[in-house]
Amino acid sequence: MSKKSGARIAKTRAVLEDAHTLRLMTGEKVTAKYILIATGGAPNHGREIPGIEHVISSNEAFHLTELPKRIVIQGGGYIALEFAGIFAGFGSDVTVVYRGDNICAASTRTSASTCAPRWRSKASPSSPVHHR
Repeated sequence: MSKKSGARIAKTRAVLEDAHTLRLMTGEKVTAKYILIATGGAPNHGREIPGIEHVISSNEAFHLTELPKRIVIQGGGYIALEFAGIFAGFGSDVTVVYRGDNICAASTRTSASTCAPRWRSKASPSSPVHHR
């Protein structure tokens, strides 16, 4: 237990049993009104791509000292699309590059079927957001 915050830390694997219950691999069940999943993942840009030194992640996007005139955002998930909308809203020319047939494909089927048509309707040749 973190004495300062009062949070309990369980360093083990867990399975969601329902919207409010986790079953820890120790066999213990933990319940809560809200469950936050924070994996602690970090971006891995790789080092074999020429020009990789010019790549930033969403972490560094918050620390830019100037708004980019143009920006390419790789990925079609909700975080990529949120940043695309933010940069476009501030006036950057945004291009979103994603693999696969459907933007938001990693989301639930319902959100992907809602998200993709709305996103594509905003990504016209005359808008500051383009998708490839």
